[in-house]
Amino acid sequence: MLGNTHTTVIHSTSFPRTGRRGFSLIEIMIVMIILITLIAIFVPVLAGARNSSRKFATQQLFTGLQTSSSQFELDQRRLPGYFSQVNMGSAENATRGLTQLQNMLLDLSGGTVANGANTIDVGPNATGTVKVDVNLINAPSEAKGVVKNVYYNVDRKSWAPQTDANQKVAINEHKTLPDLLDAWSNPVLAWVEDDSAPVNAPFARMDSGAAPNYTRAKFYWNSNAAFLQATALGRGIKNQVEESLISTGLVDSTKIVASMAGLLGHPAFPVSTVPAPQFPIPASSRSKIVFHSAGVDGVFLGAKDRGGLVATAAGGSPQHQIKVVDYKGSQGDPLDIFDDVITVGGN
Repeated sequence: MLGNTHTTVIHSTSFPRTGRRGFSLIEIMIVMIILITLIAIFVPVLAGARNSSRKFATQQLFTGLQTSSSQFELDQRRLPGYFSQVNMGSAENATRGLTQLQNMLLDLSGGTVANGANTIDVGPNATGTVKVDVNLINAPSEAKGVVKNVYYNVDRKSWAPQTDANQKVAINEHKTLPDLLDAWSNPVLAWVEDDSAPVNAPFARMDSGAAPNYTRAKFYWNSNAAFLQATALGRGIKNQVEESLISTGLVDSTKIVASMAGLLGHPAFPVSTVPAPQFPIPASSRSKIVFHSAGVDGVFLGAKDRGGLVATAAGGSPQHQIKVVDYKGSQGDPLDIFDDVITVGGN
């Protein structure tokens, strides 16, 4: 017997599809404009914060050098520097390229030895050098038969040789001797006053001439000529010759010396009676030691920095110099409107 056959029909329930509308071109453009605006706002803020942090780190580096230099001066009754300032400023050092900070660290951080297998001969003059073992820096010095304590321990993370010919104008030994770097990974300068110069000596000179007939001044450009002649300085590969107010590409030696007075002279003590067209010379230096970082732009007193542009505008033509009583910033200091980081040292 055939039973009843039941056929079960399954009805599928279908829901109406809702069509998804894509973003319109206008909506996409609005989103892009918002993103670009946010990037334009936050990228400079982040860059500014990063540069502020690097400036602080550089100031901390200089504070350590300042403290060490002051202690050395108290103990040794002289400023740090293995070679005298008049030797550092010698005409010969324009190409030998021992820097002032390297000279200071020979006293502050050691490395000088009487003899040794792994040594280099360093010095501003070929006829007067000292042996240095780079591996013994941060260890007591033994040169001249006197053991000296270490006053400044070099952090090797901020310490590197500048070996390329465009990074530093110097002989190979002085390129092998490492240099201190700021937080932007650029070499820093030290300016040290020649305290043996007579009272009536010029404030600054390009060089001190040649032995034995040295011509003295308070400060000598040649003590930092190695970096001020560099065409690819530091990580930023900055051309100091073409961009710096204290290098030789933009200006002659007269204007370089004028800018050195603005850099190293105390703005509160200008000699304002000097007749035109001579530049006013400072009656006093900022300090016996001045530590100098090129700052954000990587150029020492950059002509394109705000201070350099203000100096040019105030002069009515490309002056390319600063003066100790001219082009003052908010505190009456010509350096206020440069991004360079300056710290004074010495007692």
